[in-house]
Amino acid sequence: MRIMLVDDDPFSIEKLRARILQLSEQLGTVFEIVSECYSGQSALEQMPLTNPDTVFTDIQMSAVNGIELAKAIQVRSPSVHVVVISAYPMFEYAREAMKANVVEYLLKPVDTAALREVLLKLLDMNRNHSYNRSKEILHGILSGALEGVLENGAVQAIFPFKGYRMLLIQNVEALYDVRLLMPKRDVNFEPMRRELSEQMEKREQCWFLPSDDRKSILLIFGLFDLNPGRFPPLLQATQRCCARDGVLPTVVYSDPFERLEEIRALHKRLFMALSERIVIGKPRAVALEAEFAEPAAPFSATDEKRFVLLLQKRDVPGLKRSISDLFDSWERQDCTSMIVEIHLKRIVHLFEQQYRTSSVSQFKTLETRIEELVDTCRTFGELKEAFFTMLASAFRFAGEGAGDGDARQLFDKIEMYISSNIGQPLSLQTLTDHFHVSRTVICNLFRDYSHKSYVEYLTSLRMKIAQDLMRDYPKMLNKEIAEIVGYTDQNYFSHVFKTVTEMSPTRYRESLNRPGE
Repeated sequence: MRIMLVDDDPFSIEKLRARILQLSEQLGTVFEIVSECYSGQSALEQMPLTNPDTVFTDIQMSAVNGIELAKAIQVRSPSVHVVVISAYPMFEYAREAMKANVVEYLLKPVDTAALREVLLKLLDMNRNHSYNRSKEILHGILSGALEGVLENGAVQAIFPFKGYRMLLIQNVEALYDVRLLMPKRDVNFEPMRRELSEQMEKREQCWFLPSDDRKSILLIFGLFDLNPGRFPPLLQATQRCCARDGVLPTVVYSDPFERLEEIRALHKRLFMALSERIVIGKPRAVALEAEFAEPAAPFSATDEKRFVLLLQKRDVPGLKRSISDLFDSWERQDCTSMIVEIHLKRIVHLFEQQYRTSSVSQFKTLETRIEELVDTCRTFGELKEAFFTMLASAFRFAGEGAGDGDARQLFDKIEMYISSNIGQPLSLQTLTDHFHVSRTVICNLFRDYSHKSYVEYLTSLRMKIAQDLMRDYPKMLNKEIAEIVGYTDQNYFSHVFKTVTEMSPTRYRESLNRPGE
């Protein structure tokens, strides 16, 4: 942390400097005194040259006093923290200091214990500010908005690292468990960042940046030590802290690199590499530069002709055996999710051609369901079961309505459970734990009987209940309604409400009072 000391008494500056340096040694942290100024005016002139993080200033000085200096800093450099020191515990001074956004108000003679607490508080504040600023810069680089400005000295000061490592991590938290429409930057990665920080040296940093598709997470390490032997423990810790329900993610990682400008191009390469390497139920960590050969999926033109003949004969047992053999072969060969998805869509297309029971829109819905199942299934066996269930529902593949009654009863029970617990957290995992069925069974049920994904169903139900409450109880606050339907954050509730209903809660309430709307 870079500190400027301001006091018109050199002896006071000397004592304060000695105590700060002593605490720096005791705390094992670098507190660097970058400037010592004997007037407020001098401090304002020195700030652009020394770029301090924090200013300690006496309150009573000629020309520009400590309060005036704090106010000027607030205007010119609002990110710089100011600590005011005074020999007089006057309420008026303290009130003016608060107006000037001063972090702390210390009394002379400065108590060492009090100074220690202030320094620790400032250190935490500066770390958070530095981290947030560096994360904003990384977002700007990835979006292409900061090209040509990375040679700026201020940017280089924020990124003092010798080099970097980038990892793209499969987001094994199911698509349905991600809060609908949640802004990417609001996802809380802080627990994972703290866990990884324990594996890094002091002043090294890591940043979690969720990808637009929410199926992956970008992790960037800023490192001072690029020794290859350090990376395997970091990689293992990354997989461990990004696991969900005991399921580890697949990770693709880059070689070390030195220039921040490289991260945008590297991110695109990592994205392609990850999508090509995910295998259901078999997490792995793969170097970006490692050679990769996609295993040939056994569904040749000859296999397809045989499959069509079985379809034409309506040979259900033969079709089941053929599909089951495909899944077994894909699992043995570690066939990637991307290739599996392509072939499952091809199989559905063949069913659609032979059964002629699906419209174009229905076929597109089935393709979407396949994508959802591939994303959420944890094993090939689970995917096979879910795929058979989907075919049976769409094409009466397993017989005329076999098992429909039981499935409908289960869906009705799930609907009742959701309605009774609408104000509680209702993730997909909550339902699987309560009803003792797989995630994919529940996904299929919602597609079959509500024609929506689970998240779409739950969100639309919550918004419908919110609308009913606004109509029936016009004096009820939005905050109360949000909590009733399961949202602890009123702003987030308003964001979802507007997205689903195409009007804000306020505008919707106004429309209730206008006949004809």
